[in-house]
Amino acid sequence: MHHSWTNLRGKDDGYPPLTFADWKAQKIYQRVVRRAYFTLTGISFFYMIEVWFKQLIWLNHHEREQLRSRTAFVLELIALAMFVSAQCALIWNFGAWQGGGVGPRISELVLCLVWPFYVWNWIMAFVTIQHHTHPRTRWFDRESEWSFFQAQVGGTVHMKFPRIVELGFTNIFEHTAHHVDKRTPLYNLPMVQRYLEKNYGDTVIVQQASLAHLRDVLKRCRLYDYRQCRWMDFDGRYTS
Repeated sequence: MHHSWTNLRGKDDGYPPLTFADWKAQKIYQRVVRRAYFTLTGISFFYMIEVWFKQLIWLNHHEREQLRSRTAFVLELIALAMFVSAQCALIWNFGAWQGGGVGPRISELVLCLVWPFYVWNWIMAFVTIQHHTHPRTRWFDRESEWSFFQAQVGGTVHMKFPRIVELGFTNIFEHTAHHVDKRTPLYNLPMVQRYLEKNYGDTVIVQQASLAHLRDVLKRCRLYDYRQCRWMDFDGRYTS
């Protein structure tokens, strides 16, 4: 199931963009949250809420129906809750052992539990948003228009980082290669990526990574016109 329907709204949960009509129909608080998602600090909450929580924790009825084992899912949630509770108890009691008051204990909870979780979600958002969101990527809302080539080869982004960073992320930034064949071992992704860029250079998107580029993506790729195949900002202006 992994990346089977890349960039097809309704089947790909990886940041499917809203249309301008969707945006106008949202409530005020939803718009506030959505705007916050498209900031450098807010992308962490984008991943935390829209991906981690909604897709892995709080499943809707349709998603629960597709589970192979509801019992296993519930047991996993219970195990997760017990693990987090144990972490909180350990940190809280460590503060008590130190003789700290309530204030320092809460600070330790934030520093040891909340902050690392925020940072982890930020890193995940930093990686995954840039893999699938770019002024040149195309999204689909009709299966009849979707094609494997357009979505997997032309709809994913090869983000170029210094080699030491790419090694730290086990070559996953060679993302076009990963999408073309998910079975490709991570250590073979650079070789496959070079082949794809040599043979389909006009289609493969290659982007030099930078915070300036990420800011540009977050500014330009906020809404999408599925009929015109163009990105828009929150005011409905075309940006691609």
